[in-house]
Amino acid sequence: NAPGGGGQGRPATKADVLMTMDSGDFVKMFAGELQPTTAFMSGKLRIKGDMAMAIKLEKLMAQMAKAASQETSQAAGGPAKTFEAINAMVTEDILKTVNAVFQFNLTGAEEGTWHLDLKNAPGGGAQGEPTNKPDVLMTMDSGDFQKMFAGEMQPTTAFMSGKLRIKGDMAMAIKLEKLMAQMAKAASQETSQAAGGPAKTFEAINAMVTEDILKTVNAVFQFNLTGAEEGTWHLDLKNAPGGGAQGEPTNKPDVLMTMDSGDFQKMFAGEMQPTTAFMSGKLRIKGDLAMAIKLEKLMGQMTKSKL
Repeated sequence: NAPGGGGQGRPATKADVLMTMDSGDFVKMFAGELQPTTAFMSGKLRIKGDMAMAIKLEKLMAQMAKAASQETSQAAGGPAKTFEAINAMVTEDILKTVNAVFQFNLTGAEEGTWHLDLKNAPGGGAQGEPTNKPDVLMTMDSGDFQKMFAGEMQPTTAFMSGKLRIKGDMAMAIKLEKLMAQMAKAASQETSQAAGGPAKTFEAINAMVTEDILKTVNAVFQFNLTGAEEGTWHLDLKNAPGGGAQGEPTNKPDVLMTMDSGDFQKMFAGEMQPTTAFMSGKLRIKGDLAMAIKLEKLMGQMTKSKL
């Protein structure tokens, strides 16, 4: 019915299809991370009504997944930017350790063929097929390729979920993960430094703490940060005057959060949803989950203010 669209609550007219599923799986399904057929077959998705209509919905999901892939790829500067970062990190030690040539057949928004030579000096990657026969051939979506080298998607997870298809020497493919880990760490450090580090984030948070926020959240948080800006920080949104600083809190924290410092920056900048970080394993939470959810309100305010 025109103008179309969605919203919270039941539809005004009788639904043709009723779908029941976990909210996290719902997000994954529309992001292209979970196939509707897989969700249905595994029992994660229950459908009541017109199955033909349900199948039609997959077209919209596919369009959304493609758009998300294009957005991810463009935001990261495309495969060319990724290979530029890879080439800057290639050393003799990496060539000796990996000792393999890879070919990437990318689909989606940035379709094309690229190669990465980590066997023959001086090493490095570029667009096109390699001069020598590749030891490993990888086929995947260009957006997922960006995520994989940015450390936002584990190669094993991508392979197990069918997002990454590998042909050739699996041992060589596993070795490539070492380079990905180094790149992810470097990206984390760059993100953290560009944002001014955790200190800058807490400075912005402290400027926004009010009595209303203390009453609404009413919790003490401890952040154990790893990676480029490793350290312990706390945020007291229970006891006046409230605010955060480096070190453990005076009072026992209600919530303990452990995550990479770069991801911490992204989370408070609105570039990473806490739920997504938690579901993907990037954020580990110990303590009162209800309190952790309340913290999202402050993050939303910070994003809105573009701090």
